[in-house]
Amino acid sequence: MSTDRSNGDDGLLSRWAKRKQAVREAEELEEVQAEAEVEAEADPETEEEAMALLAERDPELAEQISSLDLDNLAYEDDFTVFMQNKVPDIIRRKALSKLWLSHPLLANLDGLNEYDEDYTQAADAAEMVRKAFEAARLREEEAAKKKAKEALASNETPAERQDEPESADADDLVEDDDGDLEA
Repeated sequence: MSTDRSNGDDGLLSRWAKRKQAVREAEELEEVQAEAEVEAEADPETEEEAMALLAERDPELAEQISSLDLDNLAYEDDFTVFMQNKVPDIIRRKALSKLWLSHPLLANLDGLNEYDEDYTQAADAAEMVRKAFEAARLREEEAAKKKAKEALASNETPAERQDEPESADADDLVEDDDGDLEA
């Protein structure tokens, strides 16, 4: 009743491993063949080459596309035929460029694209932030000076100015290093 497992060629595990190895080799062979086909089918460089390639792959689709004039496509035309996988990229791109240009809604960007800005230049961004901060600080200082002038003008009347010795009015105020106003 006992089986001799010393013979590795007849064992269940060795047969299973051989089958698995054969499947792997078949898959690798299929991948190599698929890569060779892709390399053999290089993308055509002109529309004529693309249409000839499409006529070889799918004559019905080539006939349908050739019936449409790529140069005179409009927004109302059906562009779904160009989105099939069999259509070469050069023809698809030309059709889509006609679609984008056919309607102002599609042709104009709304400016809400995150990728429109160049975020790779961090030094430029820091400089822009510094300039914006400086402009805001200067506006605040001007507002403080204007407020100080108004306060001096509203608190003093001409009679009060005669009684007091010369005091600093708003025009004589100078700014110290901290940004404070001094007489």
